[in-house]
Amino acid sequence: MRDIQTELSELKGEANEREQKLLILEKRIGELTKKKPGAKLMVFTIVLVGLVLLINVLG
Repeated sequence: MRDIQTELSELKGEANEREQKLLILEKRIGELTKKKPGAKLMVFTIVLVGLVLLINVLG
């Protein structure tokens, strides 16, 4: 039972790290799109691809 709890704790830690990275990425994207409005489509595409990859890794 300890092994399962340890593994669950590690997975939660990894999920928290990914969430923090995603928040940082969203903040940077917001800053970028304010500076270069023409980059919104490119940024949206990059974020969409990133989310798809994240879902595939977690799924």
